[in-house]
Amino acid sequence: MGTNDELLAAGQEIRRCRMSQGLSQEQLAERAGLHRNYIGFLERGERNASLRTLLAVATSLGVSLGELFANVPKADTLKLTSKNRRKALIRRPEPRQ
Repeated sequence: MGTNDELLAAGQEIRRCRMSQGLSQEQLAERAGLHRNYIGFLERGERNASLRTLLAVATSLGVSLGELFANVPKADTLKLTSKNRRKALIRRPEPRQ
């Protein structure tokens, strides 16, 4: 799963939770102290929110971060891009036995 897919999956969970509570993007944004356009960007996977922003969204929805993102698939790998555009692949460590 690529980064864009992960952001989209997270955004879909934000949208699902918001809609299940009958909130508009504007209402959620007001509760979270964000601009309504930013909520739309998050829901469409167009922004990579900070932890502080995600906590504000989750708190405004009355759920924990774990609850909000419980249905988001886990990525097997993370891609990092450096300034010179080289990509490094980081794999999760194998569990100790």
